[in-house]
Amino acid sequence: VDQRFAPITDADAFARALESSRPRSAPSYAGDLSEISAFRLLFRLTAARETGRLVVTQGDAKKEIFLVAGAPIFVGSNLPEERIGEYLVARRAITREQLNDALLLANNFGNHLGNTLMTLSIITPEAFYDHLVHQLRDKIESTCVWAHGRYDFFSGALYHGPKVPVDLDILALLVDAARSRVGPT
Repeated sequence: VDQRFAPITDADAFARALESSRPRSAPSYAGDLSEISAFRLLFRLTAARETGRLVVTQGDAKKEIFLVAGAPIFVGSNLPEERIGEYLVARRAITREQLNDALLLANNFGNHLGNTLMTLSIITPEAFYDHLVHQLRDKIESTCVWAHGRYDFFSGALYHGPKVPVDLDILALLVDAARSRVGPT
């Protein structure tokens, strides 16, 4: 049996495989969030219209924000509550039973959860897209309050996973984050 090819049976195994497949390179920028807040860091990357991969960690929590010309196109997170299925259940867009059924089918047939939910007519493409955009916003906004931790920015790194075009105004998002999460200054 070829040990290089092992079945991926769950999201955690997928995340480990994805992380181990990434080329190791030195970050273009790195530092401590106690010296520059995630909020300020995102603002600077947006203002500079940077393209790349921002990795932000706080304890065991890890988020990856991929930017193209300063705009976020994908946000990954290792927090279980920030997975799209859990997000949809928390917002009552789908039930726990519908999520479990869709995960079972998606895992057995190698499909993405969103495609499976839409194929089963559990959620419309429009509703799924709206939730996906709101989830992306929420993941970024929640990162803006991280006062300690670490960041690494890999300039020029591109996201190669499934893509959904997201029209997201990052500056408006940061203003909302400042109002709702950071508080008045």
